[in-house]
Amino acid sequence: MSVGLRGLATTSTSARWASRILARFALPPRGSGIALVRSVPRLMLVEDDPDLRSNLRDLLESGGYEVISCADGREAIDHLSESTDSFALILLDWLLPGVSGADVAAYIDGDPRHAQTRVVVLTGHDRVLHEGGVAAVIAKPVRARTLVEVVDRLVGMPPREPGAVARRTHENSHSGRAFAPTLALRPSRS
Repeated sequence: MSVGLRGLATTSTSARWASRILARFALPPRGSGIALVRSVPRLMLVEDDPDLRSNLRDLLESGGYEVISCADGREAIDHLSESTDSFALILLDWLLPGVSGADVAAYIDGDPRHAQTRVVVLTGHDRVLHEGGVAAVIAKPVRARTLVEVVDRLVGMPPREPGAVARRTHENSHSGRAFAPTLALRPSRS
């Protein structure tokens, strides 16, 4: 046990979680000359289905992430080539029209600015090779709670309160399209 916010006794896990939240929103003193640095994890989402892309973006943003979404592989590569900022994680549909997910993964692996970025492949296809920076393969349809748990774990976020993601998913559903209750995760070969 440790002493947490306002003198309340907390477990070490919740104390670490609270300190991460405080660090995320703490501002430097005025006139200190300290520049603000983005501390919200930044994700790229590449998905050609507009409804699924919108639902996933809303889900991840409600989970505290900044999400840049792209409709296809060409848009993703263009954004990555122009971007000087890094991404904590890239969620990539494997079967994209035009430039495929495999092509995007190869581009990421070959670009020194993004080569260390982990990739999570989202696919309805049953065979995806773990290439380069592919950290996990998640089978569609995607279960919202499990997706957020996988993203949190790969980005290094603390565990969430049980049920928090499910409540947000129902509250934030704009298209009326629900996430299906299945997901398969395979660990990357390292």
